[in-house]
Amino acid sequence: MGVWYFFNRTSSVVDLNSEILQDIIKDGVACGLSVGNCTVDKVAGDYAKGTLPQAYWLAQKISGTWKVVVTGNGIPACTEIDKYSIPKDIFGNCIESTGQLRF
Repeated sequence: MGVWYFFNRTSSVVDLNSEILQDIIKDGVACGLSVGNCTVDKVAGDYAKGTLPQAYWLAQKISGTWKVVVTGNGIPACTEIDKYSIPKDIFGNCIESTGQLRF
């Protein structure tokens, strides 16, 4: 029974990651030549974080569909993080308008 639960949980994670990647690709995120070039690294509630070639993306589930709300290749501005209420456990660091790092 424990093995079935583990398999079922793994399938759920794979399905969720696949759903997120399909939605963000439809939303216009370029994953290179294949979906394998994009990854989902974290999911917490209606927020997700992942990578694409040479950058990262942050997405929010809006009206049942995952939408990319922030992309970049460095530490994002806190104004972007705050604008979408992205939780700290998805992306903990950002740069304040003063240039200070917020953890």
